[in-house]
Amino acid sequence: MTFQALRAHVESKVYAAYQALNPPVEVIFDNTFETPPDLPYVICIISYPSTTVTTICQEESGMEQIRGNLQLSCYGPRGRGMKAQEEFAATGMQVMNTMYDCSSDVRVKCGQIAGPTSVTTGDEPYVVTTLSCPFTAAISEKTTLITRNVILTNPTTRKVNVGTATTKEVGLTHPVGGMKTQEDANQHFDKRLKDLEATHDDHKGHDAGTY
Repeated sequence: MTFQALRAHVESKVYAAYQALNPPVEVIFDNTFETPPDLPYVICIISYPSTTVTTICQEESGMEQIRGNLQLSCYGPRGRGMKAQEEFAATGMQVMNTMYDCSSDVRVKCGQIAGPTSVTTGDEPYVVTTLSCPFTAAISEKTTLITRNVILTNPTTRKVNVGTATTKEVGLTHPVGGMKTQEDANQHFDKRLKDLEATHDDHKGHDAGTY
């Protein structure tokens, strides 16, 4: 799941950036195309040359750190100048520079960008421009929160008559039906339960009128 979440995060950002161009540019990801599409297109390669995994607070929450490399190879038709190739490279650089998203569970920080470097020699009918960068990724695992682990957004402090607060001294956040304190609510539900028990029939049902 770690690599899937990381790959989905990176590939979705690369895909969105090149699809936003006019006209959109097709992006090929690892192990997806046997035959390349028509020019132009971009090949996105994610590799992990020195993967490290660290888990923090394993019992309650976890965080994995991964080191990898992102490479974008932009293919375009030969003999038409470098304007389009440079625009493709600039798009790739923008993706790398804006990869980090603090609101995501997958947080990828790209390092120094190598390139863009273009290869225009050979017999192929295309020119390829490549850029790459190392990255580190921290992936937070979602955990179930319980009340004792949650801090109140608006904590309040109030004086009580004794060392321990009683239900009479605990006010309801949203008073309703004349009930203002926790004790009022307790008394209300106690009465309702007693009424239901009193109207319980032999067939293990209740008179609907008592609800």
